[in-house]
Amino acid sequence: TRQELYERIRAASKDEVILAEMIKLGFWPSKLEKPDVPADLIKRQGELQRELRELVARKRQLDDPEQALRELRKQRMKAAREKRKETKAKHERVRYEKALAWRERKKREILYLGDGVSAGLNNTSCDTERLQQ
Repeated sequence: TRQELYERIRAASKDEVILAEMIKLGFWPSKLEKPDVPADLIKRQGELQRELRELVARKRQLDDPEQALRELRKQRMKAAREKRKETKAKHERVRYEKALAWRERKKREILYLGDGVSAGLNNTSCDTERLQQ
């Protein structure tokens, strides 16, 4: 589609896209044959243009310290959000495991029978002398 073509041209140079289309349609010798000098020059020019775009973007970022600070803050905020998300998941997992352990303990032990009755439930030692009476 047209949009895909624009994206390809934006990612590479216009000459590179034209060369690739010419090779694909058979108007230019394929890569199996010895490449011509113009094909090599077009590819090299595309590589240099991409590198130049990256360097210009980097320079623009370094020229504006306010923008660099904003980017740095953005990265820190993103990292903080990720850490907060991980911590929240960890706490939820711990809370769930704790609830499961409590349910299992309630199934195995008598934990509460009411006021004045449950005080002695935690004392699980056996008084054999008293039992023998």
